[in-house]
Amino acid sequence: MDCEATRVLRDLRRLRGVSATYCRGTLRIPVRAIPGKEEFERTNQYGAVTTFRTVDWIIEAEDLVDGELLTPEAGDEIEHATAKRKTVYQIGPPTETEPAYREIGIDGDWLRIHSQKVE
Repeated sequence: MDCEATRVLRDLRRLRGVSATYCRGTLRIPVRAIPGKEEFERTNQYGAVTTFRTVDWIIEAEDLVDGELLTPEAGDEIEHATAKRKTVYQIGPPTETEPAYREIGIDGDWLRIHSQKVE
């Protein structure tokens, strides 16, 4: 990713980012993430189409370090707490053909992680 795009994402994270916690088992990593939403469609075996939304999180890849760089996995969670409540989102692929996350930029410096609200 070019320097300008990285600068824009860092500015966006500073202005619109939220404090969250990336969770895998007992591991907890505090991150500053840019929340977003994306719509996907699924077609079942009968041809019925269902549209649903995921909550996506844009995180700088280097923020997911616990001795080594972590790769997001389906089943990991992201917790977001506000003064009123804590919400848990489970990471997973939005469709059978989509991955649970995407690298953003040429070097994968940023990650767009798909999740569904579970709590």
